[in-house]
Amino acid sequence: MTSAQENFFRIAPPAAIASLKATGVLASVTLAQCALESGWLARMPAGSNNCFGIKATDTTDANNYVRAMTSEYIDGELREVLQPFVRFASLAECFTAHGNLLAGSKRYAPCMAVWAYPCSFACQLQECGYSTAPDYAARLIFLMEHYHLMTFDAPASAPATATATEAK
Repeated sequence: MTSAQENFFRIAPPAAIASLKATGVLASVTLAQCALESGWLARMPAGSNNCFGIKATDTTDANNYVRAMTSEYIDGELREVLQPFVRFASLAECFTAHGNLLAGSKRYAPCMAVWAYPCSFACQLQECGYSTAPDYAARLIFLMEHYHLMTFDAPASAPATATATEAK
């Protein structure tokens, strides 16, 4: 395991588990997304604590965002673009904001409908357009399985939006 991965496993799981308890979004999914999108926390926009690449929509206050180069698929081609990213006070705040985004948005309702199934959740993220990468779900699933990230999901409980039937 690399030093970046060791650091990741020291720092990220508590934030993912706290987000799971607050939002119902599985820790395995958020950990895989964090690892993939931030290069095991090594490639976050400087000074942002933003490990998910959450874009800033309000750029009127420079204290709330940072600008950084990122890779985006545009018309099927990978390109480097300068983007504004939300600045978070802590990694835990970023994980919770990410969980709230997924759990509270109509756009990601199909993900939450399969909340208890990490691989299905990953596939739904791609279907819902979370990432521009064409192999996003496959990469998340690989990370979840290879690094046994599902172990961080226990004890998961159904999010408030899940019905009793979905929780079984």
